Amino acid sequence: YDAPSSFDLERAMLTEIVSTARGRGIPIVVLVIPTKLVQEVQRGAEPGSPEHKGELQRFEQVRALVKGFGVPWIDAGEVIPDLAADAAKSDGAHFSTEGNLAIGEAIAHELEPLL
Repeated sequence: YDAPSSFDLERAMLTEIVSTARGRGIPIVVLVIPTKLVQEVQRGAEPGSPEHKGELQRFEQVRALVKGFGVPWIDAGEVIPDLAADAAKSDGAHFSTEGNLAIGEAIAHELEPLL
């Protein structure tokens, strides 16, 4: 994920998704999901290694990219303060039932004015 070309690919895909939705008049809300490390640093942990700093930088690049699209977007970490703990209630990788409900409500809140 930390190769420069991977962000180029992510940028191209997100740009195409937003462009296609706009071009077809489809309302769109983008969900950005921070990694466990990003959430730990947001809570005050030190980033540590250069790889960790790269992961944090990548997350900020993605947030800046999404903000630049001018579409509604949600940081899942602001909806679920501890994504790892929430995922542990499920299969360890996906939102729990409660987490899905919270994310769904956040998306609906952003999407409703666009409909």
